[in-house]
Amino acid sequence: MEGDVRCAEEGATTTEDRISGLTDDLLHIILLRLYSTPEAARTSVLSRRWRRVWQTLPELSFFYNDDKSPSPRPSSETVGVDRLEIAMPRTGPRFPPAGVAPWLRFASQRLTGKLRLSMAPNHHALDKDGEAIVLPPCARATAIRLDLHGNTLRFGQASAGAFTALSTLSIEYGRMESRDLEDVVSSGCPSLKKLVLGYVFLCGASDSGLCIRSDSLEHLEIFGDTGLDDDDASRLEVDAPKLRFFSPRCSLPKARIVAPMLSEVCWYNYPYNANLHHLVDVGRHLRRLDIHTNSPAAELMKLFDTVEDLNLTLDIGKYHTFLKNIDIVPKCETLLVRFTAKEHAFLSTMRHLLKNGTSIKKLELFLFLASTVWPPCLPCCPCRLPGESVTLDSLEEVEIYFLEGSYELLHVIELLSNNAVILKKIVIRYEPSSVLRKEVREKVHRMCHPNIKVEFTVLSCRKRLSYYASSKLKSL
Repeated sequence: MEGDVRCAEEGATTTEDRISGLTDDLLHIILLRLYSTPEAARTSVLSRRWRRVWQTLPELSFFYNDDKSPSPRPSSETVGVDRLEIAMPRTGPRFPPAGVAPWLRFASQRLTGKLRLSMAPNHHALDKDGEAIVLPPCARATAIRLDLHGNTLRFGQASAGAFTALSTLSIEYGRMESRDLEDVVSSGCPSLKKLVLGYVFLCGASDSGLCIRSDSLEHLEIFGDTGLDDDDASRLEVDAPKLRFFSPRCSLPKARIVAPMLSEVCWYNYPYNANLHHLVDVGRHLRRLDIHTNSPAAELMKLFDTVEDLNLTLDIGKYHTFLKNIDIVPKCETLLVRFTAKEHAFLSTMRHLLKNGTSIKKLELFLFLASTVWPPCLPCCPCRLPGESVTLDSLEEVEIYFLEGSYELLHVIELLSNNAVILKKIVIRYEPSSVLRKEVREKVHRMCHPNIKVEFTVLSCRKRLSYYASSKLKSL
């Protein structure tokens, strides 16, 4: 009987406000799972306990789908936040930069972590007299990402150390004065470690170039049109004693990079000229080098004796040029090859690439070819000459990724099985749409030594996206 009463009591309807008894930390966890801060603010109608709780959230995010002014505005009662994200509407009338000014002032005063701002598109970006977004000093911000979408950026006036805690700065798709950027990076960000500039047109760069001096910078990416041109004064100068990663995916008429600790270089699809582009005090060893062999960037390989992780994209138009570009390949432990060529014999190309591969321990091949039927080249082409000898004394592991067909796959297996004496493992990953016949798998097993472990796996979506992203080298 007592149990029935207890059940009845437990099942009875009550008006008790149980939410009011929850701690702020628990309420914050619940509210942070909502899509945006305005949705969190609307939960205040649920309980007295929830009123104004959203104003103490450690993270604030606002996503706007129309041209209305951002709402709610920052309140004087809103405490400091660890993360602030604002995304303006992508369609409709142009949203004035002044509309985000209150939130940027709020970030300047109370942000202690990450700021991300995505502006509405400005289709009048060439209007030099247009209104600019003014970013005031944010002394406690640790990371700032600005997607300007054609708008102009200016930094608010401040003394040295305006962005004292800032370690990551990413600016994309906009305009700004080159001198403004120089001043902020060189003297206003004493803790800056990562700088990303993507499609940022630097006004004045054609006259004076861009000069970056930083004692803390470790990672520098520049891609897209920067405003640098062929004028004698237009050049990129970087003096960063701690710089480890450098990726110029843009046209650089002239460059001088002083980076004694440089360990990773990604110079992809854009010309490298030893007479115009100077890497000063970089040493003869790299941890990683990523280049396209069908461009003058391949000349970079001659600067280094050893590269731990060498990433090459082969797109062979003229075989003579290919032979010249990769005549000298630095010693490496891991070699990654993205093979996209269709004009020339695959086997002779691989032989030429691996002829000095005695130090390679791991080989990754991406054979994402459009067709398994190779168009014939002229009989006089060097790719038809007898193959070069290959010795892979250190090779232990191979991963092969391919789209379709078995022509190039079997040739790779034959080449490796005949020349890699201590090979232990071969992993073959293929697209779900590919048809890898049973007889092909059996033939691969027969070609390999019994001590070699052979695996066939379907290429996951994540790995495919990783490959395509690395091929396009899309900046984040």
